[in-house]
Parts: sequence; C-alpha cells; structure tokens
Amino acid sequence: MNTIRNLLMLVVAAPIVALSQQPPDVPASFSPEINAARTLGVFKTATFKQLAGESAVLPPACDAKGNVYFRPYASRKSPLRSPIYKVSPQGERVAVYRASADSEFTGQFKGGEGFALGKDGEVYQLAVSEKGTYIVQFDQNGAITSKIRLQAGFSPYHFAVFDSGEFLVTGSGADDPRPHAIYTGIFDRGGKMVKKIVFPGDEQHTQAANRGDAEFTEPGNTIPGNYAVDRGAVVPASDGNLYVVRWTTPARVYGVSPAGEIVADFEVIPPIDGKKPSIAVGHGSRLAIEWEATQNDPRAGITVVGLDGEPYATYNEKLGVLACYSDQERFTFLGGKELRFAQPR
Repeated sequence: MNTIRNLLMLVVAAPIVALSQQPPDVPASFSPEINAARTLGVFKTATFKQLAGESAVLPPACDAKGNVYFRPYASRKSPLRSPIYKVSPQGERVAVYRASADSEFTGQFKGGEGFALGKDGEVYQLAVSEKGTYIVQFDQNGAITSKIRLQAGFSPYHFAVFDSGEFLVTGSGADDPRPHAIYTGIFDRGGKMVKKIVFPGDEQHTQAANRGDAEFTEPGNTIPGNYAVDRGAVVPASDGNLYVVRWTTPARVYGVSPAGEIVADFEVIPPIDGKKPSIAVGHGSRLAIEWEATQNDPRAGITVVGLDGEPYATYNEKLGVLACYSDQERFTFLGGKELRFAQPR
C-alpha cells in the first residue's frame, strides 16, 4: 500500500541557521539558469511543536496562504492513525484532521492514507475501511463533512481534486490478475469512475513490474503495487489541469484536463543521472520537482519546468522536504521540527 512506502520515508534533516529573518527580494538581475544549477539560501525559519518521536510522512502540501500540511509518523503498528497537521507560516498548528475520528476508519488495517487540497484549501484524504477505499472531506476545523466510497476496482495510491470537485485517482491492480497493472480515472462526487485514462507509458511500467524488474517492484512480490505509480504524485496547477508524475528516470509527466483529455506528455531530466522524483509541487505555470536522495547517493536537487515541460531552473540544494513553491522563486521546506523558507542566492 501507498502508506507503507511513505511511512518509511521519514524526514531526516539537521537544523539550518537562517541567513536573515526578513525575506529579501530576489535580485532584479535574477535569471534562471537551465544548464547550471543555482544554490538556495534560507532567509527565515519557523519552529513548530511535535510529539516525541514524530517525523513527517511524505509528501507534505501547501495552500495559497503558505500553510503547510503534513502527516506525522505515529507508529509502525498503527501507521493509518496518523492525522494531518496544518501549520501556519509562523509555525503555529492551526488544525488537525483525523480520518480515525469516524469509527469506520478505526482498527487494524483501517484509517487514513494520502491527502490532497482543494482549490479553496479544503482537505481531502484517502481512508480505508472494511468496505473499501473512501475519499473523506474535512471542514476547516477538522470535522469530517463527507465520505465518498470509490468504486475503483483497483488500489488507489494518489489523487488530486479538480476545481469542479471531481477527483483524478491513480493506483494499481487489486484483485486484478495483473497485480502491478496501473490504472487512472476521473471519479465524480458519488465515487463513480466517469472517465478511464490510459497513459502511453503505463503499460511498459506494468510489464516491467510483472517480470520482476527491481525498478518497479520488489522481485517476487505478488502484492498489488507498482513503484512508478505508488512513489509518484498528482499535482494541481493554475491552468485547471492536474499533472500526474510517474516515479521514473527521467520523470514522466502527464497533464490531464477536467474532461479527461491528456493535454501534456513530457519528460523531466534529472540533474544527476538515475535520479527519480521524490516530491512534485505546482505554482502558477510551473512545476517544481525535488529529486530523491538515497542512502547510497544522498545528492539531490530541484528542477523547475513549465507546464509544457520546458526547463526553467535547476537548484542543487536539499534543505529538507519541499512543501511549497511560490512567486519570486521562493521555496518552503519541511525539516525536522521547522519550516525553512529559501530563495536563490
């Protein structure tokens, strides 16, 4: 399940000393360097409270006001009980969202998984019960306002919300004879799939996992799943489309319109050969992709591209886990118990 992989990817980042406490303007002379990586500097930090032993579960999210949302790692015995925390840019915890507040989502193998934000900052979360997988919606105070049971026929891993309120959901086979098959569809507010979407590269990823390719599954694994989708992302953008990022190298990105049309299909080449995407966030007409650091290769960085895949800038810093990308090339990172606000040097 998506939860297992995300829960094992904990944030490990040493404290960084802020360069200053006021956000300086990006110099007027700033120009993106596509072929040469720039560096980022932290201009401000904000500390927030966490319980002992808590670390953030990837990926975090950010709303238009700069609030950061993340799930804390609770325990290996009950990973689905992790709530979603909303933290202000000042480091104040302003809301907590718990799928387990509903008794249907309590108990072994039940609870909340990945989450997404709507256009007005509303919070949605995948939640698992004995009856299947739901998308749960919360109000601003953290109360559950609706539960939508997905009639998916596969195991959902990632989702995002169109401005219309419909959902783009992607995942892999459940009871399918090909457990590593990848599925994507648009679901209405009743949980019904109204449009099936087939991306050009997904069948190739399915076949690779079926034959035990370690780049796409653990060899010998027959449990439903495919790294290309469960380690990927779905990202909203200002054009009203949603962008599906596959965990491949180069990263394969597809843009999907509210009507279910594939309006973009491009690859993003990592600055370091062999790197795969760890986090993807959108802002305006751009996507920022943070590349995965591994135990064997801790190098990482960020690539910013347009919604057509055109390269914009590359940064060679890893200052935590990327949560926000905003105007004037500003970034917010989640590291340990603090938010780190950075911009190009």
